Amino acid sequence: MSACTTPPHPVATGPGPAGCTTDALADLIGKRAKTALGSAAMQRSGAKAMRWLRPDSAMTMDYRTDRLNILLNETDMVIGFRCG
Repeated sequence: MSACTTPPHPVATGPGPAGCTTDALADLIGKRAKTALGSAAMQRSGAKAMRWLRPDSAMTMDYRTDRLNILLNETDMVIGFRCG
């Protein structure tokens, strides 16, 4: 009955050569989305790519370990970060 089992969730092991981490980004939460903030967040996270995610925005569902997602509210204030 292996078809009925749920596969295990991937385990985060920290950033690899092409990885991303959000550990050093907490001080950017609550700031307005600007190009300079995105650049700083990418540099601190180790990400190779970045995207801004606003409420109800369309996005691809592919998981990329080298991508930083910057989560925004309706007024373009940063509310969080996710890698993937």
